[in-house]
Amino acid sequence: MEKIAEEVMLHCMGEFEVESGSVFLMKPQEAALRLVSAAGPRANHHCGDSVAIGNGITGLVAKKRQPLILNDMLARSCLTPRQEEGMVKQFLSFPIVKEATVFAVVNVTGPKGGRKFGNREIERCKAISTHYGDRFERAFKRGKSELLRSSLYAIEGRKKVKEKEQDPMCRLLSCFPGCVLLFDASFRITFCNKEEELHSLFGNAGRLVNVGFDLRKLPLEISPDLLSRKLTDLRDRKLPFSLINVRAVGSRRVLKVKFSALDALRGGSGETGLAVLSDNTSNYEVQQKLIESERLSLIGSLTSIIVHEVNNPLDGVFRLVKMARSNVSEGIPADEYLDQALKGLQRMSALMKSFLGLSAKHEEPSSLNSVIKNVLALVRCRNSEKNIKVDLKLSPRNPLVDANHFHQIFVNLLANAVDAISSDNGIITIKTSVRSHQLRISIADNGCGIPEAQQARIFDAFWTTKEYGRGTGLGLTIVKKAVERHGGTIRAESREDAGTTFYLTFPESQLVT
Repeated sequence: MEKIAEEVMLHCMGEFEVESGSVFLMKPQEAALRLVSAAGPRANHHCGDSVAIGNGITGLVAKKRQPLILNDMLARSCLTPRQEEGMVKQFLSFPIVKEATVFAVVNVTGPKGGRKFGNREIERCKAISTHYGDRFERAFKRGKSELLRSSLYAIEGRKKVKEKEQDPMCRLLSCFPGCVLLFDASFRITFCNKEEELHSLFGNAGRLVNVGFDLRKLPLEISPDLLSRKLTDLRDRKLPFSLINVRAVGSRRVLKVKFSALDALRGGSGETGLAVLSDNTSNYEVQQKLIESERLSLIGSLTSIIVHEVNNPLDGVFRLVKMARSNVSEGIPADEYLDQALKGLQRMSALMKSFLGLSAKHEEPSSLNSVIKNVLALVRCRNSEKNIKVDLKLSPRNPLVDANHFHQIFVNLLANAVDAISSDNGIITIKTSVRSHQLRISIADNGCGIPEAQQARIFDAFWTTKEYGRGTGLGLTIVKKAVERHGGTIRAESREDAGTTFYLTFPESQLVT
């Protein structure tokens, strides 16, 4: 109703070529009108304010069900002193009426070019009222129908729960270990054997899933159209189906849901089908670990070939860069660039060796702050096009850390932060602190954020939100494994369009392995 009201107000402002407009919706139960929208220089109204029928111009128009122009004597007689102070020269007010029912009152003022409202505008008001009166009536009937339907389902739901407590089948289902739902031909839940368990399966969204809820709107990560088609086939063609390893929206829980036709079993008692829901998170995680181990095994079998093919040209590049640096004077920019290139090549060589398990000797430990600054130097070229500001808030306590692992952690987290920022006013904030024998690190950005429904999966291997070719889905997996190798924990807090913060905590005794 409010959308239609705003639409008619904007239509009238264009139709009558005026500066300002407002629209009030009728509240029959209170014998008043409520301001729902205003626009233009005089839009100094407070939306939500009410006017009693018969009071002021708007209330009088609603009562008389006739349009009024401000310089009518009838209109002036209803002005209060407050209205007279800010009175405009031209003010047109008319009702949106269908038969004897007033749905809204539209006010427009300030016709452009110094025109005056007259008979032409009155006739246009009547035509607009007829057109939008039909639309308001249809919307009103739809609203009443939905309200009535919801109320009936709620009442019927409470009655049916009482009745089903005595139903032998429902009493039997109440002893069933899983969560069982019965639903009718319109796919609304008519019975649930374990409501608390049902709510817990769906997390925060679970409180909406009750008797009377439409199963087509179950908060699952599945296309509503697909679920609707499958439920229709179950009802019409008695085709059972299952949803295996489907995630509840906004939750880490992974569910298994089995749907079966019930008419044949109940002899036409009203229920169309039965759904059995169970938490399959543990099994799913075991399956994912097996899949991940198979993938890593495949990667491992290819590693020796890849390392052999990469090491030969890498050794040549390393020697050439070293020779080039020996021919460059110290202190000039080229010397710094070649130094960074050598360090990068050394890490690549160490990484190749670690793939094969040939490097029992790790790189010498380095101070945390120097690792951070080295990584920032590497991502500087990635950041050059976006002009992102980096705010460092580093603790004066600067512990030694495993250089390779912490380099991996910061490279991946900072690369993700840079990719997430699309604006020119991007900021990445890095904070470190050491207290209570723990190292705490936070890396925050003001980028695009991570949708809530996707946050539970960000550490899964090969899962990425980036477009094809821009991400492998391994960056955060590598980060998590490196953090856990040092006895640490990592978690993320994110809001869509507001940014993401990663929090890392390490025991001080395990920073070097």
